[in-house]
Amino acid sequence: MLAPLLLLSSLMGCGIDETEFVPEYAELYCSLQVQCADPVLEAFDGGASKQECLAVEGPRIDKWGTDCRYRGARAKQCLEEMAMLGCPGGDTPLEAAIPSVCNEIYLDCELPENELDTAI
Repeated sequence: MLAPLLLLSSLMGCGIDETEFVPEYAELYCSLQVQCADPVLEAFDGGASKQECLAVEGPRIDKWGTDCRYRGARAKQCLEEMAMLGCPGGDTPLEAAIPSVCNEIYLDCELPENELDTAI
């Protein structure tokens, strides 16, 4: 409980620098992944630790925003909402519970072409 409060207090101001946002988002995301893991799947798969999650998700999250315009105020709001986020109920995956503001951080991006669109 202390970690989210410390994170929120460090986010005072207008926005957050992208070099701070990426690792903090990865940290929050992986904490939620471990906290919200399905105990049945964890027993079957052996469960992933936070460090394992960071090893996979950290590089993926680090690639976000390449050649995009970054919005620090939205990033700050995303981290604040992520820090307050609890585990989603029922069969809702964690990705579906991520605050919508987290999708508004990067603008003017070149999105990768969908391979299904070119297959027709």
